[in-house]
Amino acid sequence: MFTKQNIKVKLFDGSKITLKMKGDYFIGESQRRISGKWDIYISDDKIFLEDEIEIVMSSSDVYLSPVNKEMGGCVFELDQGDSKYSKHLFKGIILLKREGEDVVVVNEVDVESFVASILCNRFPNNTQIEYLKVQAVALRNSSIILAINQYSERNGSVFEESDYCKILNLRPQHLIKKYTGVSKVCNQLAHDAVKETEGLALVSHDSLSYIPQTLCCGGVTEQVTGLLDRVCDSVQNNNIDLSNNDNIEQWVFSGSDSYCKHEDIAAMDDLVAGSGIDLSQAHRWKRNVEVVYFNSLLRNNFDINVGNFKGVEITERGTSGAVKSISVFGDADEVVLKEGDLDRLIVLLDLPSRSFVVEENLEEEEATLEINGAGMGTAEGICNVGAMAMSVQGKSMKDILDHYLPGFILEKQY
Repeated sequence: MFTKQNIKVKLFDGSKITLKMKGDYFIGESQRRISGKWDIYISDDKIFLEDEIEIVMSSSDVYLSPVNKEMGGCVFELDQGDSKYSKHLFKGIILLKREGEDVVVVNEVDVESFVASILCNRFPNNTQIEYLKVQAVALRNSSIILAINQYSERNGSVFEESDYCKILNLRPQHLIKKYTGVSKVCNQLAHDAVKETEGLALVSHDSLSYIPQTLCCGGVTEQVTGLLDRVCDSVQNNNIDLSNNDNIEQWVFSGSDSYCKHEDIAAMDDLVAGSGIDLSQAHRWKRNVEVVYFNSLLRNNFDINVGNFKGVEITERGTSGAVKSISVFGDADEVVLKEGDLDRLIVLLDLPSRSFVVEENLEEEEATLEINGAGMGTAEGICNVGAMAMSVQGKSMKDILDHYLPGFILEKQY
């Protein structure tokens, strides 16, 4: 069980910060209340809070606790300009610290408020309550891990940092960047989703873990050893070995009847709002790449010169059909690209996923590679287009979680 702890978010620092309080705040451990507008600055190694009437001075960190947790809130303005946090409303405890000549502002917020803030900001227009509840639970997993500091910094691959993946990167260390206080556009359904799932998190083997997500799995999610099993969105895919090149070629071109093959993609725009990603290509996509351009990418980015291009072969795949390595042939050399180099190539070619097949058109006047693929993102964990489609079809939060995360159970953490 999780002993409730606050999440600490450093908002900003500056030589002078203006604080506007909504409601009354206790200052320090005393019962003294302050409210209104205050200028905060450092002088003589002390923190000063000054309004039109008085000056409060402290030689140590200053805690500001809301008298009414529901009604209170603080808005900040920086003397030297704006940040993504300025002019946003922040609830919870405000901690003022001194670092040299600067004031550092830290917001200490409870897990439920933290989850509600991110969910509401991320999905301001989403009306699918069961989908929102799924996201609330997944966010709570990462938020609790963040609160107890039981996570390790992990640098994602180049592909995992691409637009197709990072839009749903909810790893604990990334949540801090997504937190911006109280949403300026409130989605009441998002708040309802958090309230209805309060304290619920997903547990596997008696422990909490980060829940991977993908924008669209294309019909099959990847198997992650020790965490997630391969999940097929339709029974017809259950026994297909997608690590086999012949099988995945048939699977890609068949279109795969699955939850994420959803006709009303426009209803899911909230998933990719502001990203420029075209969800109409989420389930199946195609790229045409000129061989001349492909060779130039190899030379300029990998210092690879195979000579006159002869062909490309996918030499290893994962259980979802995700490409693990490829061989490129020329009359001068043959090279194998895998892991980081392969991910770099995928990003340079703007491929939405690692699940794809390649058809060579070398007899044409301008030789090309036709690349057809499935899904968008890492194809791990929760498929968001599929989860939204399930919600639209009347499936419950539990139905969705049981489908995409078999082996995990919902447990109250507090």
